[in-house]
Amino acid sequence: MHVGICIAIKNRSYLTVEQEDTEATYAHIKDQIQLTPSDYIEPPEILEDGKVALMPLPNLLRSLTRIKKSEDTWTVVISDFGSTDVNLPQVCEQLLGDAIPYVVNTMEGSFNRGGGLDKAAETARDRGCDALFFCDADMFFTQRYVFDEAERELPKGRVYYPICFSYSDPSHEHGYWRETGLGMVFLRTADYFQSERWKQNKSWGWEDRLLHEYFKKKKKIHRMRAPGFYHQWHPNSMEFKTQEYEIKKYVGAKAVF
Repeated sequence: MHVGICIAIKNRSYLTVEQEDTEATYAHIKDQIQLTPSDYIEPPEILEDGKVALMPLPNLLRSLTRIKKSEDTWTVVISDFGSTDVNLPQVCEQLLGDAIPYVVNTMEGSFNRGGGLDKAAETARDRGCDALFFCDADMFFTQRYVFDEAERELPKGRVYYPICFSYSDPSHEHGYWRETGLGMVFLRTADYFQSERWKQNKSWGWEDRLLHEYFKKKKKIHRMRAPGFYHQWHPNSMEFKTQEYEIKKYVGAKAVF
């Protein structure tokens, strides 16, 4: 199985952010917060002024090279909406090199997660990928479980939504299983291009739910907790989540596409 690992991004390779009140931020799910199930924490750097230096995409790419087996056929496809934090092609060359083939698409206009993922899928298809993994830039892996599970489930015609463990503090010592998250998904390339595909949104949110609703009607969904699949910490505020979007607020089901 040739997997295209599809990522849409703008300025997620190096950024400095403020810490937040973890107890207040996650008060609504405080009963779900637990110690990390991994002994491989890799927390971000806390600077002298108390701010946090985040390197989400580099951490993700490094983790892929660590878990990849020689027999794996993967291609990383990144749709970049004008990142200014780093030279993204250079970062990919440094971290992936000959280990994993990659493509960086240069995207026009304001950040559009759905449009970026759709373009990445087209590129992956054109490069011969028969499976797609839509992955956020702030994930990382300590095991290859999700890839092995995809190899078991996709040939059955299923769409695989792995559940990640999401860190709730910069120390990466606590977090919760993100049971409601629908942004990460494995599926056969043919199934994606026969679907309604990703909506091209100008505002944050909801495009993942729409795609999930489509597949829930058409395909059998495989969904379970995935060991070794982590969401790196970043601020949980709407200001942070929407900062790269044209419409900088959360509008839920009324998201603008």
